[in-house]
Amino acid sequence: MRTILSVCLLLALLAPAWSEEPSRLFERANQDYAQGRYAAAAEGYRELLELGYTTGPVYYNLGNAYQKQADPGRARAAYENALARMPRDASLRQNLGELARSLPDKSAPPSHLEWLASFFSRTELTVLASLFYWLGAGLLLVQLRRRSLVRSGLLAVCALGLLFFGGLWAVRERSEAVSPAVVLPAQVSLYDGPGRDFEAGLKLHAGSLVYVLSERGDWREVAAMGRVRGWLRAEELEMLKRD
Repeated sequence: MRTILSVCLLLALLAPAWSEEPSRLFERANQDYAQGRYAAAAEGYRELLELGYTTGPVYYNLGNAYQKQADPGRARAAYENALARMPRDASLRQNLGELARSLPDKSAPPSHLEWLASFFSRTELTVLASLFYWLGAGLLLVQLRRRSLVRSGLLAVCALGLLFFGGLWAVRERSEAVSPAVVLPAQVSLYDGPGRDFEAGLKLHAGSLVYVLSERGDWREVAAMGRVRGWLRAEELEMLKRD
């Protein structure tokens, strides 16, 4: 019992330090950014990510730090990771949109449903679809016992909610069925196969969004700009981390 109490006391004493450390790192990185030390700021934000604090604000600030260093590849990867966690942030969407428009490689435009689904995280869509499902199921059970016009209307609302958010969830899952990644080097060539011995084709540039289809050793087969496929080295890509 004394051992357990000692351990609990030690954890209680250490907990404030653990909880304050990330906030201090975040504040220090923000100060570095404000004072123009963008490389130091990026290092601080990356340290937070390595500690497991993969939050939207950390990714967003990291993207800003990379953007200030004229590193569009890593900036876009950070912005895309932030968007998955805070999809309705206006400043983030503006920065990402401006960056994407400045890049030489243009991605295929999303469909209307994909654009609408992008305003919700996958977790939000799962919760909302589940909520309408269980509310509808409960109302249906009550309605079968005792009919009511009000409950009939609520059932219709639940059905529409389930159809809407469930449909967006399906669109989101389909769009993330392949692993998205961002090109990091200033310029790379897509090869016809997994090796430099194959013929080089289309050139991609830093910040280009691609989707990994398969892997072979250190090479990744990707789809780019919605119409071409080819192979890149894994070190030339940064995989996105979805919510």
